[in-house]
Amino acid sequence: MRERCNFSAVDKGGRTVMHIIAIHHSKSWNVLNHEYNYEVSLDNTDRVLQWTPLQYAIKSGNWFMVERLLEIIVDRCGLDMIRQRAQNPHYINSIFRHSAEEKYILLLEFLCTIGVNIHHVSSLLH
Repeated sequence: MRERCNFSAVDKGGRTVMHIIAIHHSKSWNVLNHEYNYEVSLDNTDRVLQWTPLQYAIKSGNWFMVERLLEIIVDRCGLDMIRQRAQNPHYINSIFRHSAEEKYILLLEFLCTIGVNIHHVSSLLH
């Protein structure tokens, strides 16, 4: 993997390997981040939607990747995608439920910063 892959390569739409991993799931992330420690750009936008890997992860509901990307301090402007839907209780409750079950602390903290009443939401989940 180390010698045969160009981790900074882009596809026809300008997506890097991180855009693709953000959509799908975590096994590739673990290999890239923990075993090889490759420096891949996490703030590059694609050429089609102008989205970062964080925005791809949010749109696809891949909360594992959202939390991992937040842990490594990516540009957080992509979180506006969640903020724009903050008044949708079904959407917010599903993020909260998943984040609480998986202990995604940074995502839970973000929900608090946008005014989500964590106590109210958590009472609805019981």
